[in-house]
Amino acid sequence: MFAILEPLFMPLDSFQASWLIATDCNMRRTFSYNDLKLGGEHAEKYMNDLAEAINDTAYPFLVENGSLEGYLEHCRRRNDTHPNGRGDVNELFRQAATAVMLSRPDDAMEALGKLRQVIESDPTDDRDYVRDLYEQAGAFRDRVEADAAAVRDELIGGIDEQKRRRGLPLSA
Repeated sequence: MFAILEPLFMPLDSFQASWLIATDCNMRRTFSYNDLKLGGEHAEKYMNDLAEAINDTAYPFLVENGSLEGYLEHCRRRNDTHPNGRGDVNELFRQAATAVMLSRPDDAMEALGKLRQVIESDPTDDRDYVRDLYEQAGAFRDRVEADAAAVRDELIGGIDEQKRRRGLPLSA
């Protein structure tokens, strides 16, 4: 089991790489599929184990990282400790979008610059999504530079569509 934070304010055309962040809140040992026993007599133990995992692992993770400020710091920590010294391209895009949401265009521009540097540093990586992300980051950077407030409004405007795509309830 994992708790995954997937920002609903990401640009509608952005690549959703949830699998890349699924290890941040790992509750893997809660329900080992090899040891799971079927039958009602085991249900109470499993429900207690689940409640304990939520209270001990998921809840603190969500409290720390679940706000815009917390999520921005979460992205920064992940990128600052990335082996390439700059960050993960998907996480850098999330960091940039979060900075836009917080009305910090300079922080967004910095993250987008690092994203493009990471991709430029490996010209042999010809995966389609990496090339697409490079183009998206350039276009996003240009729009943020031109009018960061309009980009923020655009990201907010796409939240209901992101919810629709995931089958989540729409905003009231």
